[in-house]
Amino acid sequence: MSHYEQQHLTGIPVSPAPNKVLSEEEILRLFAVAKKGSPRDYTMIRMAIFTGLRNSELLGLTIEDIRPFGAVTRVLELPARIAKNKKSRSIPLRSEIQQELSHFLEWKALKGEPMNDWSPLFVSQKTHRRLSPRDFQRIVKQLAITAIHRKIHPHVLRHTFATKAMRMAPTPVVKELLGHKSLQSTMRYVHPNSDDLTRCVEGM
Repeated sequence: MSHYEQQHLTGIPVSPAPNKVLSEEEILRLFAVAKKGSPRDYTMIRMAIFTGLRNSELLGLTIEDIRPFGAVTRVLELPARIAKNKKSRSIPLRSEIQQELSHFLEWKALKGEPMNDWSPLFVSQKTHRRLSPRDFQRIVKQLAITAIHRKIHPHVLRHTFATKAMRMAPTPVVKELLGHKSLQSTMRYVHPNSDDLTRCVEGM
């Protein structure tokens, strides 16, 4: 029995994803536009897409969270102080994200941004103060309008991560990565596409 057949049998509806999930083409276009701009914005977008961090969690990160022992960590230990429900969790970082974070930290140092362990990872380039959730909303909105010609909210980036993860791992694993309290919350990110339907039929 396929993954999605099992989900249907649970009685939990599989919801459509109207503009809640970016396509692969949209993701690449968003990356391309962000890369032409600020290394900060590019790194934030990449982190959001490949970790599923919430807006507040991403912006709550410090230098020490990313580089606890002098080098960028392979596993981000999200501290309870910024995690929703004050529940810490572990999020493995892709190798390219580790490299990009290393380059980003070098860029921050060259720009003269605060680099103490407790300093915010993502700051305003003018004031060097921590970016607010509203700042990130504005950045994502502007990048998306340029890249994919529509407005999106940062939660779309988390939603995209979750939907992609649900196609690759069991629901309990995705639940832990997202920091959900229940499987019911995680199931909201089930959005089968045509490829999923084809695999289901062929696997019968």
